[in-house]
Amino acid sequence: MGIALEDLGPAQVLWGGVDLGESGDITFRCSEDVADHTTAQYGASPKDQVYVGNSCEVEVNLKESTNTQLATLFGNATVTADELMVGSPVGTNMRSIAAQLVIKPYVAGAATADADKWLTIFVAAPQADWEVVFNADGDREYKGTFKGFRATSVASGETYAIGDLFAIGYGEVV
Repeated sequence: MGIALEDLGPAQVLWGGVDLGESGDITFRCSEDVADHTTAQYGASPKDQVYVGNSCEVEVNLKESTNTQLATLFGNATVTADELMVGSPVGTNMRSIAAQLVIKPYVAGAATADADKWLTIFVAAPQADWEVVFNADGDREYKGTFKGFRATSVASGETYAIGDLFAIGYGEVV
């Protein structure tokens, strides 16, 4: 029996309610940070370790994207008519531009409507990492990473709690 996220296959990614469209690989990473607690009696080995943080991120490689979809990958981008204008986000707090990110695995050829199979990061902000290749034998991909932050507030109607980072099986409200 597989886990709720499905064992194989592509997924739909939505950020702030915007469908990011066709994609290549989508990678979710989560890690917990620890610090050693040492005493002289244990020598160079830690007596214990203490959790000091945790983080998560989603890396997505977009393909066949619209300018509106590509704009989601940048900290300061706007779209007018057929123009994608990317400005410098220097000095912008990532949390201030964050939104909920939802990954919905494909089941039977379509993104599942079953929220029990979704992965939701409650507060996620984009960080572009583009290296666009123009060649004759490869698809263009536009890589972006969404950094997850712990919730410091909870929007009306949501059921997660302050301090939550992500959930599997959580239905979006946005």
